[in-house]
Amino acid sequence: MPIVGFICFFAAMEINHYFRPINPDDLPQDAHGQSWFTKSQLYIDIMPGLDGVQLAIIGFDDRAADNVRKELYRLSQIYQIEIVDLGNIITTVDPEDTEFAISHVMSYLQERKVIPIFISADNRWDYAIYRGFEDQDLMVTMGMISPNIDLGKHSPLSKMVVHKPNFLFNLSLLAYQTYMTDPLALEAFQHMYFDAFRLGWVNTHMEEVEPVLRSCDMLSLDMRSVRMSDAPGITDGSPNGLFGDEVCRLARYGGMGQSLKVFMLNGINISNDINNQTAKLAAQIIWYVVDGFMARHRENPEENPDDFFKFVIGLKDNAHSINFYKSKRTERWWMEVPTHVNRHTHHGPHMVPCSYQDYQQACKDEIPERWWNMYQKFLV
Repeated sequence: MPIVGFICFFAAMEINHYFRPINPDDLPQDAHGQSWFTKSQLYIDIMPGLDGVQLAIIGFDDRAADNVRKELYRLSQIYQIEIVDLGNIITTVDPEDTEFAISHVMSYLQERKVIPIFISADNRWDYAIYRGFEDQDLMVTMGMISPNIDLGKHSPLSKMVVHKPNFLFNLSLLAYQTYMTDPLALEAFQHMYFDAFRLGWVNTHMEEVEPVLRSCDMLSLDMRSVRMSDAPGITDGSPNGLFGDEVCRLARYGGMGQSLKVFMLNGINISNDINNQTAKLAAQIIWYVVDGFMARHRENPEENPDDFFKFVIGLKDNAHSINFYKSKRTERWWMEVPTHVNRHTHHGPHMVPCSYQDYQQACKDEIPERWWNMYQKFLV
């Protein structure tokens, strides 16, 4: 074995005891020559190495990932990208052991700049994935696409919020449904200066969601946010929710985010899945995450100011002003929020992703809500 290959194999050995190989019976038998199946490295017999790998598929021992694999590996792979499937993380009797394994795997992949895509039946492991950032010495911005807010004592979200040391900088909830959301939980959520966007707003302001997801380090997508007619294989589904094409668009925005380091797809109940429809949609969601990843452009007005147009908008008789930046390449927008905190430990909050509508609002002598919410966080 060449030296490089040996080193790569040895590195993979450091985490392979956490994984169960993929059962060949859980893979499609009719995949064509340009499919994900033929263009991905799968852990069937030998754990694939991570040298040059950009994305990794990871499942859990709950069968959800196995069903998604059957549909995912039939899809066409149109990009030259190194993707591996590491199999399913072994869940133990003691949840703390499983959480340790997940956090270790997450941290291990982060060090190697590999973006994992986790597939699970529920979100119970989101907190363990979050813990994988604990030693990274940066503040984390997270996006959640979910129909409600669960701040129960033992919920993954509540554990993230109370975790010490606190490194959760911002959290954005997308597509929540008011009649499914505890108003006290929503009030507590907003009191922490987190962002919450109702389903109706997301439906009618889809392009405004892109700046929200652009700065996310973590993105968790609960399949319960999709209407049951499009995704029957979910627990406690709803007749209302995102359409299949809408959730795929959000997934693409997430993949495009230049800060994204992990994507979690959960909420799949295979016992309810009619004709594998939910697994098919989940596979397409992952496809769109990768499509977005391949379309991402890393740009920052602070790092490359010559690549941006700068607009200074005076407010309140020019007593205050907001600096806006428009990319000459992608036409995306940012705005500058003054802060006294260390910007190197907060993942790019000084330059806040925004939209043309935010710029237009400032031109009308109004402070954009996105700017104000971020400014308030810096005062805490």
